[in-house]
Amino acid sequence: MKTIRKTEISFGALYIAATVSGVVSVILSGPLLKRPLNLSAIAASQNQMLLSAFMLFIMAVTVAGVAFMIYPMWKKDAGTHAKK
Repeated sequence: MKTIRKTEISFGALYIAATVSGVVSVILSGPLLKRPLNLSAIAASQNQMLLSAFMLFIMAVTVAGVAFMIYPMWKKDAGTHAKK
């Protein structure tokens, strides 16, 4: 029972991390990408774009982690329904 609880807590932490990193990425890159194809503005804000890309990478890793963490919970849930 403790293992499932730890899995559920890990799932929640990964879900929150994925959401926060996705929002931060949009906040960082949004103003630069809304301009009409101004590559010089993007080049001038290179650090901002790199941080945004890093946040997208973090989001991708955590979303993949969410998929792996949710499997044991679904397996447990399917097992309880099969017993009824």
